Amino acid sequence: EKFNREIDETRGWITSKSDVLPEDLGRDLDTVRQYQRMQDGFETDLAVLQQKVRQMEAAAGTLSKLHPAKKWKVAAARGEVMDTWTKLQEKTQERKQRLRENFVLQEYLGDYNDAKLWMSSAKTEMTSPPLPTDVAGAEALLIRHKQ
Repeated sequence: EKFNREIDETRGWITSKSDVLPEDLGRDLDTVRQYQRMQDGFETDLAVLQQKVRQMEAAAGTLSKLHPAKKWKVAAARGEVMDTWTKLQEKTQERKQRLRENFVLQEYLGDYNDAKLWMSSAKTEMTSPPLPTDVAGAEALLIRHKQ
């Protein structure tokens, strides 16, 4: 009975953690960084949950030895929890990798926008007539402007 409750509790924790992972990866560098910090916190929580999974595994081994007639039932319950746990770990690693890739993308887009702004201002400077440095130059520029 206690083992079944522990199995259900562990499975519930794993499932609830799996549901917490958002699909959004962020649309700017600050949001991606925020999601990466959240991911780090999530992985810390998983380390605690991993201890619970290990305890469940140990209990399953002990129960299988103490109750050989129920060995298949214990193994099935253990297998189900381990499958769920493995899927959560895979999902976590995939998300971590996608966040890394999105970080690189957002960093590139930020650099691209900075370069684009710089090129635009450089183009404006190149196509604008030079500003006069003396009174005669200013008067000549004013006459040219009036024409």
